[in-house]
Amino acid sequence: MDYGILGEVRVLRAGAPIPLGGPMAQRLLAALLLSAPGAVDRDTLVERLWGDAPPATATTALHVHVSRLRQALEPDLRSGACSAIRTAGDGYALEIDRARIDAEQFELLVHDAEELAGAEPARALGDVESARALWRGRPWGELADEVWLRSDVARIEELRRRARTAAVASTSTCTRRRGRGRVPSP
Repeated sequence: MDYGILGEVRVLRAGAPIPLGGPMAQRLLAALLLSAPGAVDRDTLVERLWGDAPPATATTALHVHVSRLRQALEPDLRSGACSAIRTAGDGYALEIDRARIDAEQFELLVHDAEELAGAEPARALGDVESARALWRGRPWGELADEVWLRSDVARIEELRRRARTAAVASTSTCTRRRGRGRVPSP
């Protein structure tokens, strides 16, 4: 499975979006993705799902939302089988490889483009284009203004600025080299 946060929060299985089941599932997934593969304690999850006004049954409701999200992510999971969402202490953890998150892929591509911009500008431009292709909208989508996501939104938007800078630097280097008769190969 692949996880997307460069736009609305989503999960893809074999390239196709998985229906998560509504805004609470999306919020829960976001809370777990932000810390993945680390655990998020119950109180933090309750705060991220309901803010300052959780229902009296928040703990029970949280368990129900986790169960539904597990079912959405792994519909064929047998009862008692090991799930990507595991109980961890008094909370939950989403056990995934962070490389499956589009923002992590974006960050690696931007870093590579920055490293290659002077020496291999055509490859750097390819990395920037690959990074841009991952971008679907504002990081974390409709959840971007949540206090608990703001620093990550800012971090990702800074990466986007760095991608633009790497693209300009690479284009400039390609232009200079063409002027001297050295055209980089893609």
